[in-house]
Amino acid sequence: MARKPNKLVRRLAKAINAPASPDGKIPAGTASALAATSYTPEIVTFVGYLGDTVKYDKGRWRVLSLDAELRDCLLVDENAILHDVRIKPRDAPPNGLDVIWVRGDATVCRASGLESLEAQFLTGEFTRAGDVEAAPTGGTLAASTGVFCEARSPGCCRNCTPYTR
Repeated sequence: MARKPNKLVRRLAKAINAPASPDGKIPAGTASALAATSYTPEIVTFVGYLGDTVKYDKGRWRVLSLDAELRDCLLVDENAILHDVRIKPRDAPPNGLDVIWVRGDATVCRASGLESLEAQFLTGEFTRAGDVEAAPTGGTLAASTGVFCEARSPGCCRNCTPYTR
């Protein structure tokens, strides 16, 4: 018996509106359409603690704290978030961690939870989501194995033995 495509693959195919096949036999936005296409947009994953939505300058931004102290965070254009999920690995903090999938061309801003919202937007470093790199020390770490393999993840994951080197 054939297994259904993973729910994440189905949701991302729908979110990016994977194109239908030229003959129309494979409908747009499906896992089959995603598998059949030669182009998929860049998607970036971030791991942290998902905060609330804030409004600034006619935009809606989602706060993603990158550390357990809630000091380092990303402000992510809410319209660019394709999917999010809360995971509870064995050694993760009690309330789990959030993973968000974001369009690679989305605007994000690295900010500090110690600044006012206005100061974060005025002094923050705006960049493309696909250009955000995990810092080699502190803040975020990019783990090499497990569920955090390509995600930009919070520093607390150093202690999550099943998910780090």
